[in-house]
Amino acid sequence: MSNARDKANIPALNFSSTGIDDNATSTAITIDSSENVSFAGGITAVALTVASASAPLTINRTGAGSANIYLQNDGSAGGLIGTDGSGDTIFFNNSGLEKVRIDSSGNVGIGTSSPNRNLHISSGVSTSLELERTASGTEGKLLLSSATSFNAIFSRDGSDSDKDFGIYTGSNERMRITSSGNVGIGTSSPTQKLDVNGTVKATAFEGDGSALTGVSGGGKILQVLSSTKTARQSTTSTSPVDITDMSVTITPSASNSKIFITAFFGAIGYNGYQAFANLVRGSTDILLGDSAGSTQRCTIAFGGDDHGTTSTDGGFAMSFLDSPNTTSATTYKMQFFVRSGGTFEIGGTQNQTLSYFASAPSTFTVMEVSA
Repeated sequence: MSNARDKANIPALNFSSTGIDDNATSTAITIDSSENVSFAGGITAVALTVASASAPLTINRTGAGSANIYLQNDGSAGGLIGTDGSGDTIFFNNSGLEKVRIDSSGNVGIGTSSPNRNLHISSGVSTSLELERTASGTEGKLLLSSATSFNAIFSRDGSDSDKDFGIYTGSNERMRITSSGNVGIGTSSPTQKLDVNGTVKATAFEGDGSALTGVSGGGKILQVLSSTKTARQSTTSTSPVDITDMSVTITPSASNSKIFITAFFGAIGYNGYQAFANLVRGSTDILLGDSAGSTQRCTIAFGGDDHGTTSTDGGFAMSFLDSPNTTSATTYKMQFFVRSGGTFEIGGTQNQTLSYFASAPSTFTVMEVSA
């Protein structure tokens, strides 16, 4: 196609100056009536300024392949901005490798040429997204918003909260993890590994609860220890002696816990002399009757003058709620003794010759009860 110069029979110009060098054998630059400038070949420039009220700069590749803008420094390898053959994808290369792509649906891929989300970041080593706010004592936020509301994830530093991390719903802070690792729900100043300002509901809790403190509504059983006595044991001692298998050592989990003790004697035998049993903590009697004249103070009293070696009583039981005020191992036990001249037997009658004479077990149980 002839251009304006050919039609006017004006010979081709071949000129050179400090600012312009024309050695083209075909049309390299076209300026139309609207002052649009078209370059038929590549452009190498120290600087290029394009001013327009509409389309500032258009790069059109007329052949197959991608249209690219190369960004170099002093001729060395640099970056590239390009679009594929369909013209609906933009990609950014660095050092010959694609780093970022914006596809036809508007998805942005970093490290991937096939983004399937609005922002898709991919890396074979590690994938990280860093949002940095450089002003100290403030917070950086990642806002997650819909058409009518927003939520946020925040990080704080400096004197404000010393690198705390938290979650907002709307304008209200709901959860915080402090720099020391404490988690607060409903509080921005958690003092424990989990600090909840509100009611906690769960389908299950792991652990025995022995370390729980400050639980409202006392009376919960924290631990139970028990011993069963089936072997017979007798004594003629007028001073208290330990009853075998009716002793339990418990370690309270809190100093304000209560200890609930129960004892049961299935059957006891004696020979007409009064017999007695005491509840003891360590070496101290903790449940005794009042002093009345010369009477024997005890926890349980058995028998009397009308009982012989074939006599038996059973079903004796006692219970007591103690306050040891300690978290150290504490031993509770039963002791027994008899009036001078008597014999006291635990487990049944002293006479064991007939099938209808009784033998029965005894039990001893202690329970820690939360305050």
